[in-house]
Amino acid sequence: MAQEINNSTTLPDATMKAEIAALGIPTTLTHMVDYTLNKEGLMILSRWFLLRRGHCCQNGCQYCPY
Repeated sequence: MAQEINNSTTLPDATMKAEIAALGIPTTLTHMVDYTLNKEGLMILSRWFLLRRGHCCQNGCQYCPY
């Protein structure tokens, strides 16, 4: 699974992780807890992740609780 994620996404560098952390978003995600992968290999954020983030991003996320 890690190899699939590495092949299909750009992993954040230290600067990007700091920017993400400053927004209050976790810098590590757990498969089947924070996200799943759809048939096309795209990451679908879970309702749990979106609730933990604490706000709506206005992107029309599939499981948006807001």
